[in-house]
Amino acid sequence: MLVSELCWKTISNIIGFKGYAISFLVVGLLRFFCIGLCFADFGSLFNPEWIAWIIAGIIFVPVSYTLYSVRKYFGFFRAFCADHFDTNYKNMSFEKRGIFKWITNAMYTIAMLVWLCFAVISGSKAMFVFAIYSYISIWLHYFATEKEDFKIIYGK
Repeated sequence: MLVSELCWKTISNIIGFKGYAISFLVVGLLRFFCIGLCFADFGSLFNPEWIAWIIAGIIFVPVSYTLYSVRKYFGFFRAFCADHFDTNYKNMSFEKRGIFKWITNAMYTIAMLVWLCFAVISGSKAMFVFAIYSYISIWLHYFATEKEDFKIIYGK
């Protein structure tokens, strides 16, 4: 979809970046409805005890730092795929501050583990399935779309 934006400005001509960003945000926020799985399927895999909270807390620390780094250094505007719409990003380098200093692709690698936190806390089999699905699907998106788009955007 974003290749059509990069090559032909399809999305810009139809709804513009603001329209795309709003739909991107809505779809992203809709994913939080899956938290209902935690309640509906609580304890179906195991009965979560204090150790589950510790494990989820350990996972949540890098997730939080990733979200902080996105907000502070990368920017939510850029995270909403602004580099696919604005050619000025072609001259910008990849972010190397915050968590991006150690993990270049932290939004895919770390931030998506947030769903695993909910799965561990609830012991929900359905939430674990959703967490695994989310992690795999974001990486499929990366390899099928983002990685190829970066060649067009950044010439790499």
